[in-house]
Amino acid sequence: MPHLLNKKDTKRQAVIVIHGIGEQIPMTTLRNFVENVLDEKPDSNTPLYYSKPDPFSKSFELRCLATPGNTRPRTDFFEFYWQNLMPQAQWSKIFDWAWFMMNRSVKTVPSQFCSIWWILWIGVVTLCILTLVSLVYAGFHPQERTETLIKIPFGIAAIWLFLQGLFLSYVGDAATYLRAHPRNIAARHEIRSAGVSLLNSLHRSRKYDRIIVVGHSLGSIIGYDILNFAWQQYCDKHGYSERPQRDSLSKAETLAVYIHKMIDNGEEIPKARRDEWMDLTKKVGRELRTNNHSWLVTNFVTLGSPLAHADLLLAKSRRDLKQKIEQRELPVSPPVVDQKGTFAKAINYKLPDGSHRTTFVPHHAAWTACVRWTNLYFPCHWLLKGDFVGGPLSPLFGSGVQDVPVSTKIRGGWFSHTYYWAKDHNNNWAESNSIRNLRLALDLQGKGYRPIDREDPQ
Repeated sequence: MPHLLNKKDTKRQAVIVIHGIGEQIPMTTLRNFVENVLDEKPDSNTPLYYSKPDPFSKSFELRCLATPGNTRPRTDFFEFYWQNLMPQAQWSKIFDWAWFMMNRSVKTVPSQFCSIWWILWIGVVTLCILTLVSLVYAGFHPQERTETLIKIPFGIAAIWLFLQGLFLSYVGDAATYLRAHPRNIAARHEIRSAGVSLLNSLHRSRKYDRIIVVGHSLGSIIGYDILNFAWQQYCDKHGYSERPQRDSLSKAETLAVYIHKMIDNGEEIPKARRDEWMDLTKKVGRELRTNNHSWLVTNFVTLGSPLAHADLLLAKSRRDLKQKIEQRELPVSPPVVDQKGTFAKAINYKLPDGSHRTTFVPHHAAWTACVRWTNLYFPCHWLLKGDFVGGPLSPLFGSGVQDVPVSTKIRGGWFSHTYYWAKDHNNNWAESNSIRNLRLALDLQGKGYRPIDREDPQ
């Protein structure tokens, strides 16, 4: 017998926050995020949020931060904490990643990373020259050899401790997750599996009408992977609607064909068309839920995302990245269409009375057709001002990604990678810019989304 969502449980949503690199402490990112993105508490006697047990996590360190019952819609915030699944970084992995970058033609390196490519090569060459010179010098001056050998270890140790604190704690996580080296496969699998499991648990709980996924830094790539693998499980699941709808999906396919044709012709996509696509993603998602499809993710928000450099981090070159996109390995927005101008597949089913119906669902690489993707980034200047890690995603992942450049006055905008939800207590300008845009991207009021009674999926 089909199970319907209880009416009294409607208008409730879940937000999954995925932290970035570094030795993160459980709940630190989530608490700071929630305290800054929520509006001020409604009255002096009501807290901004309650800390409840997290029923979906396997870790006793994690909690669910829930808004009070008098807020609408009610929101439960969860942290997908993956740091404990990341093995301790090793220099061998960082050296392997550095060599992976160096072992490319400078022509295939994104312009923003060209300086790093040259620094790596100059550093290696310089180190080799200094080593050779020191050996030659020690050979011709044996009386100074002992004094030199005493001084060198202290200098090397100081440099080594600095590099270890900087690289092993931060770059090590990225090097492990982004490089599909045999030594990294197990960790990558564990992190992705845990993320998909959390998403599945939220779906199965039947407590929520929508789910929002937020990823910061490396967490944005993890979020992208989680959505990819989770959607591959859900795209074939469907309900048994008596009158399956396809109007919004057909309009989205028509617009996708138009946008991809303009891109192929080297034309710039008008803002009106971009806005139309963002609106259609809401309508497609709502249409799928009307058809009793079980997918609940409506928004994907990336902050300071390294996906801006996907042609370096996820592929061998821009051409290789394009090929992976065309082969539906890496989803883009709008999704890649086939020769018939569609990105949906037909699924046939039979109703209890024996009559046949056909519903249409976006294929395994087309979750972007029903998920609104917003990307916030601090524009980077001189490598250090703004956010060197992040950047616009639409040039690589499609015009359907809404890129939003933001600003902050904290530290004058220098080293701003971790300031996307940070309040400047000396200046409200920061809150009215980066945090305001983050609140708009989260769309916690759920405009355009409505709770729908859903049957159990197939």
